[in-house]
Amino acid sequence: MNFVQAVKKAKKTFESAMIDRMKVVRHTPIVDPVTRREGWNEEVVYDNEPCFISYSTQNNDNPNAITDINIPVKWKPLVLCKLETKILPGDEITITCPYRGGAIYQGKASDINAELTHNEFNIGVKTEA
Repeated sequence: MNFVQAVKKAKKTFESAMIDRMKVVRHTPIVDPVTRREGWNEEVVYDNEPCFISYSTQNNDNPNAITDINIPVKWKPLVLCKLETKILPGDEITITCPYRGGAIYQGKASDINAELTHNEFNIGVKTEA
């Protein structure tokens, strides 16, 4: 198996594990031609897009944060999605987890990384239904 085949197989494995669904809303600035007032246009970029939500530890300034039992470890949602899905910083993300008790996560995208087989990003605020 060569490198390209291995990447394709890993990508297929990642995509088969994406059991959650996300909706991505992007805000673009607009100017009303009549009144010259500025505003925002909401555009749904992706709807019902497959993804997988996981968790990553939040970086602390204290290097002993993981080992010291008195310092709480902060977790933030980490989202994995298809490589073809283009996410921009500040996009509003709503993730529905039907197989996890219907949990809903909402927040803005940040820390976007493109890996070989998938994109991953963090969302800032977590709310559960």
